[in-house]
Amino acid sequence: MSNSVAALQSLPFREMIGGPLQAAVEAQRMAAESTIEFIEKVGFVHADDGTPTSDLRNVTFTYAKDNEGVSENFSLTVPLLAIMPIPFIRIDEVNIEFSAKLNDVVRSEQSAQSNFGGSVSASARWGWGKASIRASYSTARKSSSSSSFESEYQMNVKVRAGAAPMPEGMAKILDILESVITEQPAA
Repeated sequence: MSNSVAALQSLPFREMIGGPLQAAVEAQRMAAESTIEFIEKVGFVHADDGTPTSDLRNVTFTYAKDNEGVSENFSLTVPLLAIMPIPFIRIDEVNIEFSAKLNDVVRSEQSAQSNFGGSVSASARWGWGKASIRASYSTARKSSSSSSFESEYQMNVKVRAGAAPMPEGMAKILDILESVITEQPAA
């Protein structure tokens, strides 16, 4: 198996793909909690200790209205949640793009160097019966090898979020809140 294949197989794809997806799910959870927090803080009256009560926060408008030639003052009481845009955000799409550039470069430098050397000398004397032989031998061998591996990884994560449609339950609650909008002659 080549170095590049082994490197590609060793990449943590579970974390690389799962990480951004898990972050998107966590972001969606945080957006939902943010919506709940907004409704509690903006839509309800708070007790002295800061906890929301079950009483809706209302806004009252006063205005003059012509009623059969007579100008009368009226007030209109509207639940604040009925006129405020409630933040509903959702993640529409998560794109995970991964590209890898693996260069499996193997440079092999081998050099073999052999040296052979020797010397022989001989001498002989026959008159006295003496002979002498001298010999020497030397050898050397040198070998080297090297290799290199290059890799480049790139990952792009693209998240697209947008306004989510209002959940049906919230739409029904807002319809009910609209029905409690009252117009009364001002005292």
